[in-house]
Amino acid sequence: MKFDIGEELRDLFPNKGNKDDSQLLEMMSAVEEENTKLKKDNVKLARMNRQYRRIIKEKEQEISELKLNWDEAGDLAEYTMKINKVMEAAQKAAQDYVNTNRKMEEKARQEADMIIHEALRKKEDIIKNALNEASRIQYLNVTTIRKMQDEIKQLLSQNFIDQGGRTNE
Repeated sequence: MKFDIGEELRDLFPNKGNKDDSQLLEMMSAVEEENTKLKKDNVKLARMNRQYRRIIKEKEQEISELKLNWDEAGDLAEYTMKINKVMEAAQKAAQDYVNTNRKMEEKARQEADMIIHEALRKKEDIIKNALNEASRIQYLNVTTIRKMQDEIKQLLSQNFIDQGGRTNE
């Protein structure tokens, strides 16, 4: 492939011949390669530039958000005080919850003790009443049996008298 330097280049180098033309052609080829490489580097740098601009924009947004947070909190001491107040309120709420549960547990325990005490008292009353009733029934049974024995004796003796009295008379 032959490259014609053209009239413009010849005007720049009027004393140069064909030998110099080939050197110029090599130089131009090297310059063209360098330009191609620089264009690729330029595209790469432009891509990196866009990427860095995007990162810078994100970081600026983060800084803006941090500034908002910082402005809201005031300074570190004020922010710490706010957190401490929240923690104190949370601690108090937790302690109130525990105290309430303890009171409710104690009240439930007292009620359970009262129920057990009342149940034991009723059990004793039931047993006492059952024993009294059993004694009463036993007494009635013994009394009834004695009466029946007396009646049987009386009937037997009367029957014996009746039988003995007829034969003796």
